[in-house]
Amino acid sequence: MKECGRRGILVDVSHASDNTTMDILRTSTLPVLATHSDFREVTFHNRNLTREAALAIRDSGGVIGFNLCLPFLGGEHIEALLPHLEYALETVGEDAICFGGDIDGIDAYPAGLSMEYSLHEQMLDFLRGRGYGEELLYKLACGNMLRVLESICP
Repeated sequence: MKECGRRGILVDVSHASDNTTMDILRTSTLPVLATHSDFREVTFHNRNLTREAALAIRDSGGVIGFNLCLPFLGGEHIEALLPHLEYALETVGEDAICFGGDIDGIDAYPAGLSMEYSLHEQMLDFLRGRGYGEELLYKLACGNMLRVLESICP
């Protein structure tokens, strides 16, 4: 981890075990990412983040990107994202989350999403339709990840 920090390499813990994730978070000198992870408190799946890991990612200055894999979401419709979003807003706050996806590694997309145009645009439209504001949507779409990247590449 020291060498990654020295070289400005961000580490993504989305495929790491709980122990490895916490080891990385304890030793990283840079923000830590979970680019495609959901929350175990919402849907129990061993790939979803524990509360402890989510808080530590936030505290590192990193971000957590929502995963669209159906077993991680805990439902087959895009509506299943909402409990993860609300949990994230309450637990880590709006500055530590973003869109992730895992869109090239899943067998099926949540119902309500189509491959006919940008998944992120569809997710923005979906959340807009549920009353989420433009400032939060900007942070989810790009603002929070840009902040992290600019922190290491000014």
